[in-house]
Amino acid sequence: MMVTTLRRHLRLGALFLIALPVFCWLQWQPKAWFDHQLAAQGMRVGLHYQSLHKAFPGLQLDGVQISAPGIDTLNLDTLLLRPALSSLLKGSPALFARTQGKGMSAEAVVNMGNAGPNLSDGEIRADASTLSRFDTRLLLLGLQGNVKLHGRMQLQATDGLPLDGDIHLVWNKPSSTLLPPGLDQIRLTLAAADAQGEKIWNWKLTSQPEMIVGQGKVMAGGPDIRQWLLRGTLRTATDQPELVLSGTLGAPHWQ
Repeated sequence: MMVTTLRRHLRLGALFLIALPVFCWLQWQPKAWFDHQLAAQGMRVGLHYQSLHKAFPGLQLDGVQISAPGIDTLNLDTLLLRPALSSLLKGSPALFARTQGKGMSAEAVVNMGNAGPNLSDGEIRADASTLSRFDTRLLLLGLQGNVKLHGRMQLQATDGLPLDGDIHLVWNKPSSTLLPPGLDQIRLTLAAADAQGEKIWNWKLTSQPEMIVGQGKVMAGGPDIRQWLLRGTLRTATDQPELVLSGTLGAPHWQ
């Protein structure tokens, strides 16, 4: 009799433990909470959305617009936010984010550090022609092909610009008005480094077949990433001399 009663109580206790978080989830009104979290961050990155609803165990935003210094307003179809289970198991709570837009998908694990958000396990897949959504001037380059980017990055809390990171980009079947024909792939790596107290990014560019080779540095000079200084060398054909790169990311020069 005592064993039967104990089992009944254990079942009721287990049912209560399961029902309580489900009840709290059903009663939770996330919009006010989420808007408060955005306001509390105080970042210069603007995030607006048309609607928000629960997507167990997280939230989904629809009709999202993201604005930040140095880029055009980015429109996304959906943005999914939920706890990163892998980080919870390690004792360091983080947020898993996934977004989709026209011709682009991206995901990353976001952990709020002291200096700003840390993005790990990041991955972006995009049709190269859609990259003009970040800067409309890219329309002039006639970009074609498929782009995959992966890596990690630390963002500055005040403006969302990158402070540190290690990024790898692969561009398959690349095509552009600036590129020679016949390329199968272009690879670009970016790694942050410090130089006499200044934040720089070392970059290296290669291609298959081996027609394009380049390397150099990008120096962060302000909140607008298009104004960052560009330095390096680039060779666009095996029988051509190296070009010297200068200017800025938004207005590069070569000679």
